[in-house]
Amino acid sequence: MKTKIPLLVLEDEVEQRQALVNWLKQLKFPDFVFQPIFEAGTESKAETILSEEQIEFLLLDNKIPESPGLKPSFRGADLIGKLRKNGFKYPILMLTGQTTAPKGNQESDIVGDPLTDYVSKTAGYELLGARLLSLLKSYESSLEARLKIGNWYFSPGKGILEPVDGGREVSLAGKLSDLLFYLYKKRGKPASLGELQENVWNYSGSAETHTPQTHVYRLRELLEQEQDRKSPKILQTVGKKGYCLNPYPA
Repeated sequence: MKTKIPLLVLEDEVEQRQALVNWLKQLKFPDFVFQPIFEAGTESKAETILSEEQIEFLLLDNKIPESPGLKPSFRGADLIGKLRKNGFKYPILMLTGQTTAPKGNQESDIVGDPLTDYVSKTAGYELLGARLLSLLKSYESSLEARLKIGNWYFSPGKGILEPVDGGREVSLAGKLSDLLFYLYKKRGKPASLGELQENVWNYSGSAETHTPQTHVYRLRELLEQEQDRKSPKILQTVGKKGYCLNPYPA
């Protein structure tokens, strides 16, 4: 099971944008898939999409028009600075024709930010894919990560759950956050009780304890709809193999 990442491509050249989108749809990462993919040709269109959709990765050209009909200008770094200032904490990768750090009024938002990177357009798809994957991995392990699980966003760095549709956040006390993140990183593969004891609680997997089961029960009370708790759709029991997490229940 792969983590779904909603992505926005901001590129004013239609042919280049379509080529990028087609390539992204065919891209095969072991743990991630870009889905859905949104497109914009201007900064104003991109801002509309960002305000209306849940975007978790931005791939943009460094030379984009502000609005329809305007000639492209070097606005990529400025837009990144504005988005960061407004609270956009997801990964951003900028495509540039330059071989050195992109210039702009917000250059510091390109260089030095672990969740922002750039790559030359002449570097080819192989390097582009490597940069995309590197940013995804950096984000997932960062304090800013918000990972979608069912009707929740899970922030492992902060140990909280936030309802997708807004509302009061829930703090995951004790080992609840560690357990949920461990199961998330298994990508749908089951984890046995012994594995959880050793990797989450750091004691022998052969020890007799009901601690993992108790924590699973508590997580199910939070994650599952009340009618689903007897037959969980998100935190499932897999025969004698243990527990697995399905972040995208039907």
